[in-house]
Amino acid sequence: MFRMLMDSNHGGTVQLHRFKVEYEEARPQSNAEDAVIKAEYFVSGKDKDAFIQLLGEKDHAVTPINQAGNEWIDGRVFPSWDEAERAIGMGEGTYFASLPLTTEEKLANLMLALVEGGII
Repeated sequence: MFRMLMDSNHGGTVQLHRFKVEYEEARPQSNAEDAVIKAEYFVSGKDKDAFIQLLGEKDHAVTPINQAGNEWIDGRVFPSWDEAERAIGMGEGTYFASLPLTTEEKLANLMLALVEGGII
């Protein structure tokens, strides 16, 4: 789970969710049995703690979100939400392997081939 901070010129920067806070919210003009469980997601402990203060005395549960396999994507910029989801689904190795080579990478591969071929 993540959010994206969108920039109209460059797409969006991925920020991984670190915490989920679940709490009960009573429906207006209903009894306590009609309360619904709501969830909010946070990218930092500071944001989570500020929200918990806003909850006051409401019961709540905090669950840390394990993002161990997704750390590579935190802070990266993608042109769209769909592209970021596609990258996460592919995984780090497959995603980076699917990207076109940069000019520097192409030159490095050419130089390696020339050296291995005994040309230089």
